[in-house]
Amino acid sequence: MELVRADLLGGVFSVALHLQGLLCLHGSGVGIDGSAVAFLANKGAGKSTLATALCAAGATLVTDDMLPVDPRSPVMAWPSMPAVRLLHDAASHLRYASGQTHPVTNKYHVNELPPDQVEMRRLPLSAVYELAPVSSGPNVPPVERIRVKGTAAVGTLLRHHRAGTAIGGAESMNLFVRASDIVRLVPVYRLQV
Repeated sequence: MELVRADLLGGVFSVALHLQGLLCLHGSGVGIDGSAVAFLANKGAGKSTLATALCAAGATLVTDDMLPVDPRSPVMAWPSMPAVRLLHDAASHLRYASGQTHPVTNKYHVNELPPDQVEMRRLPLSAVYELAPVSSGPNVPPVERIRVKGTAAVGTLLRHHRAGTAIGGAESMNLFVRASDIVRLVPVYRLQV
């Protein structure tokens, strides 16, 4: 069942949304003051942890792991399952480390967040952040936000699109166009932590 669920939520659902004109990103999103902020990253980089911590501080969870984005103006982030998956250290700190971790992911699957921390509306997307862990050092700031523009910003979105190799041929051009439309209207940043 876990593999079926992963296929449906991953490739199949992403392709279905792609065919409806959306760009599905591997990322988390939160609502802050009526707009959405997206966090993109590779597996294990802290998307879910950051989103859950922001929800504990007053934001609302738009989605975790798969973020559907409508590239038409205004660019909108669509809500998805109000659930997060956290590694033990984050789950402990955020007080979600109860019960057993999932046998496949070794994460705590938090399937019910407090209702005031869940966003059910589609929200305008105000910014996209690619989380980029960097090594610490004497002259390395703990956090640095760097604006990414043009083709580099498009590349950031395409690196994190969720449909993988299921979309090819002529549809690849649609991915590029959608990513281009988004970065014309929404700032993209690299968040080095």
